[in-house]
Amino acid sequence: MAHSLSAKKRVRQNAARNLRNRARKSEIKTNIKHFEKALKTGNMEEIEKQFRAVVPLALYLALFQVLILRQLVEDSWLITGGLFAVIVGLMLFMEGLKLGLMPFGELIGHTLPRKSPLPLVLFITLLLGIGVTFAEPAIGALQAAGQNVSAERAPYLWALLNQWVGTLVLVVGASVGLAAVLGTLRFLYGWSLKPLIYASLLPILGLTVYGSTDPEFAKVMGLAWDTGAVTTGPVTVPLVLSLGIGISAAAGKGGSGLSGFGIVTLASLFPVLGVLLLALYVAATSDPAEIIAFAAHAATIVDTDALPWYERSPGLEVVLGIRAILPLVLFLFLILKLILRQDLPR
Repeated sequence: MAHSLSAKKRVRQNAARNLRNRARKSEIKTNIKHFEKALKTGNMEEIEKQFRAVVPLALYLALFQVLILRQLVEDSWLITGGLFAVIVGLMLFMEGLKLGLMPFGELIGHTLPRKSPLPLVLFITLLLGIGVTFAEPAIGALQAAGQNVSAERAPYLWALLNQWVGTLVLVVGASVGLAAVLGTLRFLYGWSLKPLIYASLLPILGLTVYGSTDPEFAKVMGLAWDTGAVTTGPVTVPLVLSLGIGISAAAGKGGSGLSGFGIVTLASLFPVLGVLLLALYVAATSDPAEIIAFAAHAATIVDTDALPWYERSPGLEVVLGIRAILPLVLFLFLILKLILRQDLPR
């Protein structure tokens, strides 16, 4: 009799386990179908959107070179292939952000203030601001621009984009993180945005006027102000904005669709101030003659052919892309699993 009851119990357990497995398989198949449908319906829209964004600019540059500069476009087929790669790459990139990273930011922003103390919320927000900056594609373009700067013409600018490039990216990231922290406090306590903007602009304008008096330091001004635009790219804006909207909704301030937008303004101003302060430090600790001598010495020892594959294009770009995105995704996933103890929807 006992054996019969035990066998019936095992049968019921196996039936329940099979039912759960079938339900999980059905859910996985449904999610895959939803993903494929979203990808198919969104791809044509994204292709058209990126086509409208890239092709007019490319035509303008080609016509400018032919009609104004009176020069033919060299390697036209290579450039055309590159433009096609840009369109496809931007399409996949934006689709991945919409389906992958933005749900992370909104869910964390909505849940984190309810389940964690304020210091932990601010610390995670700071780290998130730094992480999204390192993942921003424009930061990679900023680093690549250092190769086109002449140390003889702009020594401080060359030093920032070459010798100090790691510190430069870290300063920009920390500035975005601090802006995200301040924006979070503004959401939670209902502070007005205007005083924060005025308080940020006053030191920025003061340093800009002060730096303009030095001819060498003045060449850094464009870089400092451009970092504000770098941080409003396709990674920073969706994640920081979704985080702000989630936090404002959790704080009961999310009745208006505009409640989370001030954080992007602060994230555009703080990097300008951070880069100006870094440039002042570089100017105070480095001499232009020393920078020029170091650049001349570095140019003599660089041998591109001797570099390993992961330090040459295109391997370098692949490694940098993985290094930028993967830590951010793992960081968001660990917050979701270990701190919030939630599963990611879909």
